[in-house]
Amino acid sequence: MITVNDIIKRIEELAPLSLSADFDNTGLLVGRGERQVKKVLVTLDVDEKVCLEAVKEGADLIISHHPVMFHAVKRLTENTPMERLLRCLISNDIALYSAHTNLDCAKGGINDLMAEKLGITDTTVIEEVYSQKGISEGFGRKGVLKEPMTLKELISLYKREFDVETVRYVGDEDRIIKTVAVNTGGGAFALDSLIGTDTDLFISGDFKYNQLRDAYENNLCIIEAFHYDSEKISMELFYDYLKNNFETLDVVKSKENISVIKYC
Repeated sequence: MITVNDIIKRIEELAPLSLSADFDNTGLLVGRGERQVKKVLVTLDVDEKVCLEAVKEGADLIISHHPVMFHAVKRLTENTPMERLLRCLISNDIALYSAHTNLDCAKGGINDLMAEKLGITDTTVIEEVYSQKGISEGFGRKGVLKEPMTLKELISLYKREFDVETVRYVGDEDRIIKTVAVNTGGGAFALDSLIGTDTDLFISGDFKYNQLRDAYENNLCIIEAFHYDSEKISMELFYDYLKNNFETLDVVKSKENISVIKYC
C-alpha cells in the first residue's frame, strides 16, 4: 500500500522543504498523510477545474508545482474560487501536495530539466540557496551549449522543446550563443547578476520593459519564456519521477490546467 506520506518522503528526497523560499507555501496543504494513494494527478497550477478533473479521474492525490493559500483563508464558503477549490478537495478526500521553490532550487529539479532540454551543460547555480560537500542548489542555472548556435536557432529549439508558438526576445538573431542562463517561471530578478558577465543569453520570464532595455544596452540577449510555458515541464518531471519510484502507482498529467494567457 502506498500512502501520501510515502510519496511525500520520496519527493522531498529530491526537493527538500528546506530549499523553499520564506514566502512560499510548500508541502502537504490539504489531506491526510496516512491516506492510501492509488492514483495521482500532476499539474502546474491547481484550481477548481483541476480538482474536478481529479474527481473524474479517481485520483487520491494532486501534486502541483504552484501552491495555493499564500494568504490566510478565513472562511470555507463557496464565495471565492479558492474556497470552492478547498471545499472540492476536502469533500472528495483528495490530498494536495505542492513542491514550488524547493523544486526550482533542487539539484535534478525543474531548472536542471530546462537546461537539459536545451542542451546546456556544465551548469552552475545562479543564486545559491544551499551548498555542502560540493553540492550547490539554488535558483537558475548557467552553462554552455553542447554546440554553439545562433539566437534564431536557439529560439526555434526553445519553441520546439517547450511546445510554444510565440516568444519575446532581445538581441541580434544572427549572434552566436555559447553561454546560456535559464530560470523557469518568474526569474527576471536574476538579470542584474548576469549583466556584465560572460553570459550571452538569459532565458526566463516576467520581465519588465526597463529590464529588457537594460539587457539590450548591455549586450545580453533575452528569450522571454512566459511563466506557464516554461514551467509546465513540472508535470513531466513529476510524472517521470513518480513512475520511476513507484512502479504500481497510476499517474496522470492534468489536461484542465492550461495557460490562461492568450495571444493573437
